[in-house]
Amino acid sequence: MKPMWKKYLNSLDTIENLMRVYLEMRRHFQEIGWSEKDLDSPPYFESKMYSYLDKFQNIRRAMLQDLHERGFDVPVEDFNSYLREFMTKINELTPLSNVGYKRDYSGDEDN
Repeated sequence: MKPMWKKYLNSLDTIENLMRVYLEMRRHFQEIGWSEKDLDSPPYFESKMYSYLDKFQNIRRAMLQDLHERGFDVPVEDFNSYLREFMTKINELTPLSNVGYKRDYSGDEDN
């Protein structure tokens, strides 16, 4: 049986909004040719990336706060695990490059 807090979140538009932002972010990473490895060690940052990250974090924070205000004692780890289920599906639908971003080392004095 699904916990009540999950049922509550599923009844809101916020989970859909959060995943929409995540999908837009993944699509942007596809457009610029990033790989999963690039996400671990970003070769550069754009203002668009910060915008997506801010939107995502703000919605996520508001969702968790809403749960706590409504009396749901949800550990952050459980909440993140719940979100990861959706994010994993989006990752499967929006695979990133296997190659990754080609870094320009021309100004690197060590090379």
